[in-house]
Amino acid sequence: MKKLLAASVLFLISITASAGDTMTLENGVKFTVIERPYTETVSVSIFIKGGLFRESTENNGIGALTSSVWVKGSEMLREMEFYGGSIGAGQGTDSFEIAFSSTAEYLDKAIELFRPFLFNPVFDNDVFEREKAIQLEEIKAMQDDPSSLSFRNFMKLTYADTPYALTIEGEKESVEKLALDDIKKFYPVLLQGKSTIVTAVGKITPEQTEKLKAIFGDLPAGSEFKAECSHPAQKEDIYKEDRDPRTQQAKLYVGYEAPQASDPIYASVKVMADIMGGGMSSRYFTEMRKNRGYAYSVGAFYPSRLCKSRFVGHIGLEYANVPEAVKTMEKLNKTFIDSLTDEELTKVKNYMLGRLLIETETNSKQAWYANFFQNAGLGSGYLTKYIEDIKAVDKNSLKKAAEIFSKPKTVYILR
Repeated sequence: MKKLLAASVLFLISITASAGDTMTLENGVKFTVIERPYTETVSVSIFIKGGLFRESTENNGIGALTSSVWVKGSEMLREMEFYGGSIGAGQGTDSFEIAFSSTAEYLDKAIELFRPFLFNPVFDNDVFEREKAIQLEEIKAMQDDPSSLSFRNFMKLTYADTPYALTIEGEKESVEKLALDDIKKFYPVLLQGKSTIVTAVGKITPEQTEKLKAIFGDLPAGSEFKAECSHPAQKEDIYKEDRDPRTQQAKLYVGYEAPQASDPIYASVKVMADIMGGGMSSRYFTEMRKNRGYAYSVGAFYPSRLCKSRFVGHIGLEYANVPEAVKTMEKLNKTFIDSLTDEELTKVKNYMLGRLLIETETNSKQAWYANFFQNAGLGSGYLTKYIEDIKAVDKNSLKKAAEIFSKPKTVYILR
């Protein structure tokens, strides 16, 4: 198994290393092409810097609504389905994202359709009203689901007074106030060359590359959007409980301030998240489900962010067990390194690398990762370096990563 994964990692490195240098167009667009001629498809990913940083409590949800109205009202959506391709868009935490994929055979047609999609969108009122109603229904569904509600409430609490406290889909009050004119005004703000990152991956010819460059080269240069990341560090523990009669068990979240994706210990914290809560052999699962029988669902996650992120442990359990669960989680966080064996660490890293290999087999994921790392300031080719960083994680680097557990935490309970 180790040999198989090692060979797989080498294969992944070989295909990511073939990425060409990122070029900057005259208007500031960062443009990358990763040739994979052995595939029969092409995926193009576009990141526009900003994401939730472009929103406020007043218009929260406008990015998500703009993306759905833009795509659903487009001729490109209907045409791409006919030719076996796809087009999509969405709001992310740190970027507004557009992506389209096509077979290599019909890529010229896809490029032809993309120019009017980008520069002459049809913001139809009927589409707007329909998509707005759907978004409001999604918000209501999340509010009615204790798991979704507790997660949203935790994020608002731990990220208070920062853009990350906003939600992608927005709030009922903010979305209800959005009008079609708001979408029409928001759209041109996005089209700024200096804030745009583009990656094309797959079986693409030099002529097709030039066609894409010509399209993105026509964007107005504008100014580069810079996210404000200088938010003050959490200085003391935060504790909050909410009650909801619909939930049959308590939902517990414990979060610690964690580094942004560009931090040198990013890969180490990613590995640590898998050790603590990445699966049925993780420390949280073993101790709190197998040994103590607290819950069926337990885990950890560490979202990749442009600004400071959070390392989060979560569990659903009887409310009476919450105090002991928090103590157990804290003890595991601060002592796991003492009993960590080389075999366990190797197993976790192999599992992470295997997942990453499978995930990045597609052109669309290769393009997405290139743009994500470019947006994080690490460069479009960082995926290869990320793999090496994961492989290099050892007990010393994990000790450094575990220092986050000595800082103030956020505890949220929905009971």
